[in-house]
Amino acid sequence: MNRLFVRVFLGFWLATLLALVVGQQVAHYVSREAPRQNALREQHEQGRQFVRNFSRRYHRQAESEWRPWLEVQNTGFNWLLHRPDGEDISHNFSFEPDLQPLLDRRPKHYPPRPVDYKGSLIHIKVLRARGSSQRAYLIIAVKKPNALAVALFQQHLWLRLLLALLATGALSYWMVRRYTQPIEALRKATHALAGGDLTVRLDETDSVDDLNALRRDFNRMAEQLEAARSRQRTLIHDVSHELRTPLARIQAALALASRRKGDSPELARILEESEYLNRLIDQLLQEPEQGLELSDTLIVNDLLASLLRQNQLEADGRHITLHLETVSEEIWIQANTHALRMAIENVLRNAIRHSPANDVVTVSLALTKPGDITIRIRDCGDGVPDDALDKVFLPFYRLDASRQRSSGGHGLGLSICQRIITSHGGSATARNALPGLEVEMHLPASLRVSPL
Repeated sequence: MNRLFVRVFLGFWLATLLALVVGQQVAHYVSREAPRQNALREQHEQGRQFVRNFSRRYHRQAESEWRPWLEVQNTGFNWLLHRPDGEDISHNFSFEPDLQPLLDRRPKHYPPRPVDYKGSLIHIKVLRARGSSQRAYLIIAVKKPNALAVALFQQHLWLRLLLALLATGALSYWMVRRYTQPIEALRKATHALAGGDLTVRLDETDSVDDLNALRRDFNRMAEQLEAARSRQRTLIHDVSHELRTPLARIQAALALASRRKGDSPELARILEESEYLNRLIDQLLQEPEQGLELSDTLIVNDLLASLLRQNQLEADGRHITLHLETVSEEIWIQANTHALRMAIENVLRNAIRHSPANDVVTVSLALTKPGDITIRIRDCGDGVPDDALDKVFLPFYRLDASRQRSSGGHGLGLSICQRIITSHGGSATARNALPGLEVEMHLPASLRVSPL
């Protein structure tokens, strides 16, 4: 907290000092440039007066009269009297071939405006002597003034304030950006952590400021969460394995008791409960890890067709029709075949269990514009409340009205599906199709490969 206060305090005074320095430099520039710009403007006025005086003398007087006058003129600017058919007279200015196009060009404005030439302003006056058709050119070169900036700063105080505001604004933006970048990175990492990616970490530095301390605390929290999830998975798998042995003994004892004493409602109920526990253990052991090795090449069309054939017997037992809608081209992808098959089958069996008899479960395959792959599985059941659409992907989540144990569900199928699809870089969502529930699985175009 103290370090943040010191940074804000120093930043405030640094911005204030910068505004003062900018204002002082602008004032110094104006005070230094104003006299020089005034002198240049006076030179321009002297140049125009010189052109007017000499043009009248050149037109009315003979050369023997105007030449002495011209030669004694001591001007603060350079000039040249260029006579194509005669001798040139100049003051620190010689004729160059680059000037000829300026002399030949017809002026667009009257009186003619000065022309920018090598950093100076060139005034050109065409002269004719009385009784002669020969042309002469009086050319004067005056340094180009930069009076606009000086005049604006002199006359408009708000321009000085604007310049100071821009300078302090740039400094403030740099300081705020420096502080907010780590916060933005922390916000993105928090969203990733909330989305289930417990491997996300922030880059730490050797500094001892508050933001780096916050990064260290975040990394420590993420490490603890990842370790807790790892311990939870280990515990679930260990317990599941340990339950397998006594459960197998119970089922064997039930089978022996059934052969000796015949079937009874009590034994049938015990057998049903043991089979439920066995299925639950199977799904707990099948829960995928966060990262999967995508080393298999498969055709999505064939995978879906195989799953429908494999689950056709269960669908027939419930009088459900399985319908496949696919694309004409074969879609090859790089994936984990076992995991992806498990994910899709969990959704398919879930749809079969919750569709009414004599109805249809539709499985469709489509390609979106960027090349992503979309697999949709839709049943014709009652659907789920809108506020539960996100919760159906949580482990062990079941709806009392439609997802009872009697339906065979444990609340793990959609959770496992989402984990697997996410591990492939995709996403799984659910929506009410009215009637029924539709689960969409999106796989990115990056998984697509060329046919073997």
